Amino acid sequence: MTTAEVAAASRWSCQRREDIASPQRVERDDKRTDTEYKRVEDPSGRDGWLRLAANRTASADLQDTLAEVYDELITVEPPLAEEHRASAEKYRRYTTSTRDYTELALKRAGEL
Repeated sequence: MTTAEVAAASRWSCQRREDIASPQRVERDDKRTDTEYKRVEDPSGRDGWLRLAANRTASADLQDTLAEVYDELITVEPPLAEEHRASAEKYRRYTTSTRDYTELALKRAGEL
């Protein structure tokens, strides 16, 4: 990879991170995820379990992004570092739990 390609990839990565972590994007994704979740609260059949797994995957991705945002806030707002650190850990636990649930939903879908 050339230096120019590395620089271009770095700029793209930074822009992508800013887009992912923007408050508007997080709020929009949260509303979309909530709507999708309500649509498949009671999965029936293989398709329902697969939709639930897809929804939980999106939710885990959002939770992971929130953990990253709180990690960045630790250095940006030192007086609130402990609160941000606790929030980041909370969202990491949510992510782990949600991914475990996703695996169970996929396993259930495979059984049908």
